Amino acid sequence: MTLFLDFDYTLFDTVKFKGFLKENGILNDIAGFSGAAFQKDISGFLFPDTVDFLKGHDSHRLILITFGEEAFQRAKVSSSGITSYFDDMLFTGDVLKSVVLKEWFSNNDSRTPAVLLDDRMAWLYDAKRANPALIPVRMRREGAPYADEEGRDGYAEVRDLKEFARMVAAF
Repeated sequence: MTLFLDFDYTLFDTVKFKGFLKENGILNDIAGFSGAAFQKDISGFLFPDTVDFLKGHDSHRLILITFGEEAFQRAKVSSSGITSYFDDMLFTGDVLKSVVLKEWFSNNDSRTPAVLLDDRMAWLYDAKRANPALIPVRMRREGAPYADEEGRDGYAEVRDLKEFARMVAAF
């Protein structure tokens, strides 16, 4: 099984990270955060269940997918210390995840079951429309900015990676 895992608000506590940036006088995530600052270990901003989940699911094809300014996203992911757990990493820049996933499926075996875990209903909906075989699962972590977005009928939801792991085991 292929597991596409979103980074921000799913694996990484972006709310706390943005608070850290603000406390340190960095007003704009991207422009105000120098590359030198990313040499620091920011693994402390990973949710507590992230590394255990990644270690426990190495039998699956794990693919990170993240939206946002590419250099900034790459720096965050690299400095979080989790790159080695992934078989592939898709940095979408400002391209919709659905477009990147459609291209990925056209270049890879689409017969293998694939799940997208993401906190944004809009991303899940668009990805499912573009890739009907994809299984969308919403991450609804407490305190995340999109946790209150209205859900869609038939889309599974989880509140943490332990719950997601139980779901994956049931597939």
